[in-house]
Amino acid sequence: MVENRLKSIRENLNLNQSQFAESLGLKQGSYSAIENNKANLTDTVILLLKYRFSINDDWLLTGKGEMFLGQTPQTSEFQANNNELEKQQKRLQDLQKQVDLLKKNIQEIDIEYDQEKKRSSDLIHENQKLNRELLTLMRDLIDCKNLVIKLQQK
Repeated sequence: MVENRLKSIRENLNLNQSQFAESLGLKQGSYSAIENNKANLTDTVILLLKYRFSINDDWLLTGKGEMFLGQTPQTSEFQANNNELEKQQKRLQDLQKQVDLLKKNIQEIDIEYDQEKKRSSDLIHENQKLNRELLTLMRDLIDCKNLVIKLQQK
C-alpha cells in the first residue's frame, strides 16, 4: 500500500513525520493523514519525493522496482540541511519575539508620548490663561497708577 511505502521512505531517511512533512512543504497533520490513509497522496507530493529524494515513483505507487532511483540520497547531507533549517527557524522565532517585544515597547512609548503631549497642552493652556490674567492685572495696575497721578495733580 502507498501509505506503507511512504512511511518506509520516511523511516529510511531517518526523519520523523514533522521533519518529513516540512521537507515536502506540508503540515505534519496533513502528512500524517496521508501516511494513515485518511488523505490521498497528491501528484505534487509524488513529484517532490521523486526529485527531492530520488524516489522511484513506480515503486511508490505499485511497489515494483527499487525504492530509490539510482543512488540512495545522502541522508546525512539531508539531515545536516534539515538541522540548519531548524536552527534558522528557531532564530526566526527568536527574532519574531524580539520584534513583538519592540512593538509592545513602541506602543507603550506612544501612550506615554500622548499622555505627555496632553499634559503639555494643558500646561500651555494654563500658561495662556495666567498670562491673560497677568495682562488684566497689569492694565488694572496702570489704571490705578494713572488715577493716583491724576489725584496727586489735583
